[in-house]
Amino acid sequence: PAPVGQPRQIFAAHLWNMLVGLAIRQIPTGTTTTDFMEWDTNSYGLPLLWKQSLAVSLGVSGQAKLGILHPPATGLSYAFVSSNKYSWGTIASVYLADAVVVALSMLILNLSNKKQYPLYWLGFGWEDTGGSIGYVHGKVKSATKLLSPRTMKVKGDDNNV
Repeated sequence: PAPVGQPRQIFAAHLWNMLVGLAIRQIPTGTTTTDFMEWDTNSYGLPLLWKQSLAVSLGVSGQAKLGILHPPATGLSYAFVSSNKYSWGTIASVYLADAVVVALSMLILNLSNKKQYPLYWLGFGWEDTGGSIGYVHGKVKSATKLLSPRTMKVKGDDNNV
């Protein structure tokens, strides 16, 4: 039932972190062989360690801002910024693995009467779990009860009960 394990978080956080890693990788890498805190004036660009740190921090903070927290996905921003072997083609393989994991989780967890997966997809819950759709339906039912002719009274009219 954890929100971070729902399909929306899994797919969106993986995409976000892959894009962050690809974007940060475009920053030139310095060719320095000195200590990571020393700046080499003969080359320009950020040391790889700084790029990795920037990618991970932007990955995590972006997930929090977008509301798509999925902690394992942060490793993708680190991997994509660290190596050129990860590219646009890797995104398809990551999404294929995500689809397999979500499908197997749905199959295994939904066999039990006590468990249900996923609780919601795109932020909308299933009705019987009281998710977002159940909440909206409950509010609509209570609003229609308030507005029904039986419960409405006109001021000064004693005939309406």
